[in-house]
Amino acid sequence: MQLLKPHWVSHDGLPIFCIDIHPDNSRFVTGGQGTDSGRVVIWNFDTVLNEESEFNENIPKMLCQIDSHLACVNCVRWSNSGKYLASGGDDKLIMIWSFAKYPQGNNAVFGSKGKVNVETWRCTSTLRGHTGDVLDMAWSPQDIWLATASVDNTIIIWDAAKLPEIVTVLKGHSGLVKGVTWDPIGKYLSSQSEDKSLRIWRTVDWQTEVVITEPYEKCGTTVGLRHDWSPDGQYLVSAHAMNNSGPTARIIERDGWKYDKDYVGHRKAVNCIRFSSNIVQRQTKKSSKELQMCVCALGSRDNSVSIWLTGFLRPVVVMEDLFSGPVLDLSWSAIGHNLLACSFDGTVALLKFTEGEIGRTLTKQQKDLMYEKVYGTSAIGLRQSNTLIIENPILEKLSNEVAKPRTENQEPNENKQKSSSTPTKAPAPISNKQVETRTSDGRRRITPICVAPAPDIGLNPTPFKATAVAAAPFSSSSEERSRIVVERREDIIVQPNVTINCNNTNAIKVEDKTVINNKKITKSEPATVPATAIISNSVSPSVMNHKSWKRSLESSLSAVVAKQPRFADPQEIQQLPNDRLLPVASGVESYHQKNIVLPPMKLDKRATVLVPGNRKALLINESVPGTRGIIARVKLTTKEKDLWEHAFGSLIIGCIANSDILVIALDNRNLYILENETGKHALPPLVLPEKVSHLLLNDTYLLCITCTGLLNVWDIVRLKVVLSEKSLMPILSTSRDVVICKSLISERGLPMLALSNGKSYMYSIDLETWLQLGDNTDNVVCNSLQKMRQNIFRTNDRSDLGLPLHSLQTQSFNYNVHSRFLQNSELSILCTYTFLEQQISASLVLQSVHEFRHWLLTMVQFLLQQGESRRLRSICEELLGSCHKYAKDPGSILGIPKRQLLKDVLSEISNNIHAQRLYTEFSEQLSYLEDGDS
Repeated sequence: MQLLKPHWVSHDGLPIFCIDIHPDNSRFVTGGQGTDSGRVVIWNFDTVLNEESEFNENIPKMLCQIDSHLACVNCVRWSNSGKYLASGGDDKLIMIWSFAKYPQGNNAVFGSKGKVNVETWRCTSTLRGHTGDVLDMAWSPQDIWLATASVDNTIIIWDAAKLPEIVTVLKGHSGLVKGVTWDPIGKYLSSQSEDKSLRIWRTVDWQTEVVITEPYEKCGTTVGLRHDWSPDGQYLVSAHAMNNSGPTARIIERDGWKYDKDYVGHRKAVNCIRFSSNIVQRQTKKSSKELQMCVCALGSRDNSVSIWLTGFLRPVVVMEDLFSGPVLDLSWSAIGHNLLACSFDGTVALLKFTEGEIGRTLTKQQKDLMYEKVYGTSAIGLRQSNTLIIENPILEKLSNEVAKPRTENQEPNENKQKSSSTPTKAPAPISNKQVETRTSDGRRRITPICVAPAPDIGLNPTPFKATAVAAAPFSSSSEERSRIVVERREDIIVQPNVTINCNNTNAIKVEDKTVINNKKITKSEPATVPATAIISNSVSPSVMNHKSWKRSLESSLSAVVAKQPRFADPQEIQQLPNDRLLPVASGVESYHQKNIVLPPMKLDKRATVLVPGNRKALLINESVPGTRGIIARVKLTTKEKDLWEHAFGSLIIGCIANSDILVIALDNRNLYILENETGKHALPPLVLPEKVSHLLLNDTYLLCITCTGLLNVWDIVRLKVVLSEKSLMPILSTSRDVVICKSLISERGLPMLALSNGKSYMYSIDLETWLQLGDNTDNVVCNSLQKMRQNIFRTNDRSDLGLPLHSLQTQSFNYNVHSRFLQNSELSILCTYTFLEQQISASLVLQSVHEFRHWLLTMVQFLLQQGESRRLRSICEELLGSCHKYAKDPGSILGIPKRQLLKDVLSEISNNIHAQRLYTEFSEQLSYLEDGDS
């Protein structure tokens, strides 16, 4: 064991009342008295542990000093995630701090000489509820609640997800409450008060489980009564008890709340107890086998600290007269071998232990197995949001079982816990790719990308190492280099080139020679174009609305022809060549544009296409010597030999293959279909109206999109057409920079497209129109996207045909992610509900069974969390059908019996005690109908 006392950890000689180590072991925080206010200081833990870091001038020891409390700070506690820091003091306030990535203003500590804050921590919430000094605090497991104790004789339970919302106020003590701590299993909260009692509260209904008074009847007054639970949940060690007039720390057993054991040896009252969060294994003299034990530290008014193992009768070590004042608080590192202690004398001590001195730490998996063995699987990740007594015995039985995966396509390592506020978790990363194209005059055009600014609060501080700060000033909030990648697309030539003079929006330059109203226009000559043909790709609709467009168009038109109508004659517009039509303004007859320009497919002079069956198609475009023509060759080969070879009189621009056929697109607008085995032409070449821009082939269908935006789908097995020359105008008319990111073909041969603007579509043969499956530019989706993204990507199956909606939305979200969020909570809830409805309807149209079931259950989870019993009842009634024995079967949805879906829905409802009556009602009706069928 090593003992260190860093003299530089100080509040200018004033008392330090509390101390806590960050969960990632990078920092620790102290709280106490400041010069003229309460003080919270965050320190670099590495400079205490390592002598090299301590004497390195480039590595700061103090990271941040906070003097925001108006009076002495009595308690500081990190949340279990390390994301938040809570501080409470004599000013009756609890402040919640979070790491700020972007500091503002001068970092010099006010009123000090030479002190500089390396990090910035901002107050995100101020909790006002106590009428007296706040003495102790504790975060619940999973950071669902925060418990605070005060001299006003109460304990306030705060909802950590909705601060400053109060869950309940626990009243029962008749004296100052000086300590609170949570059972690690999440079932109990204990509190110790100066009224000489210790109370254990049930978290399920916030009622008293037991009150223990006997060990404390002869106790006097102490500064603190900070007791603690063992990490296995079997023991609660209380502070300042008496046994035969001697001060002890009383051990209370979970089994029957017996308290016949003590930790003895301190000469004065025990102020604080702190267990290490780890469980260790160690051999004893009486047993050759390794036993599981817990490590406990005691701090006393006799200025000493003792370390105990639960399997031994004597302490591991006792550090007498460690301080010149009472020990007020203790904190173990997450590793479990380092202990920090603070004292009223204003100093801090570090005790470093080795594995041989304490024991071998159990891994997380071993610890979970221990929980499962002692408490059952319900102890792992126990939900703490149930605040009602279970009425239904079936639900009581179900509450003792871990929620099993509801779907086969759920991630194996997925966290089975449900959030207390939303049915999803953290968002997926923003896309980091931009596409660079070229205009016909050689200018660059880069598609814009929405890069959301990094959140300034609520971030986990990044763990740091001393070696990382050798040459630069210390900062854990330093910016990283941009990760945005620009993809150059030389095959995309944007035409035509249109630029607007900033000084005159009516003057438009039209490149190349063009005829407008029978007048030749050269490259440099400004021209006035008919109203319906005027647009600029550089003018945003947000800058110029529809009315301002009309005014500018009318003034432009009047400058050419007096008394001309507001809109030009369509025949005049047709005088423009088809490939020189200017793009039409959004909102000004944009849908009636006749022209879509998509880039043609392009291959190198020599290219290779992989063909199923360990075969390769070698494509060669070569010029014929002495002529201007091009001969293209296709050779299908294996590792052993060449199978066949063909020649074509035009450039090959695209090729795609499946296990049976090879499809080749030529520059002369012909499409060849060849058999893989023999090279035989399956049928004469297909003649297309324009060059091919996109090809997709599966085992049954061939999808082809031309450069003019016409889509065809053919059944290559039966040699029949599924869709013929369907225009992409409805989905591509709003922007010329939109590209097709992904294409799919359903089992019925219906095309599905994901675009770079974040929208995805499907063509319906029955309705003869395009159906929008997703749009992440929509305000409703933008508000729900970050919440629901974990649900979108929760599946194992990545097959396009099995999960088409997942595949399309993944592509769209990776291209365009917005960071807009609604502040109105009611609107936010409504947007999430609407988004889920859209996902369900899209799954039904796509006939995607797994996705429909997934989103239905996600909707049920969301409605449960929002308490929407009316909508839940409507879903259950629809799935149940008529409830008398002779009623017809309600049928199925996408081949799944409705009553089977109802069982899945009821399984979700069973996890929520607030909906237990709804569960009882429909489970009994379902059981009645099933008994009648049998």
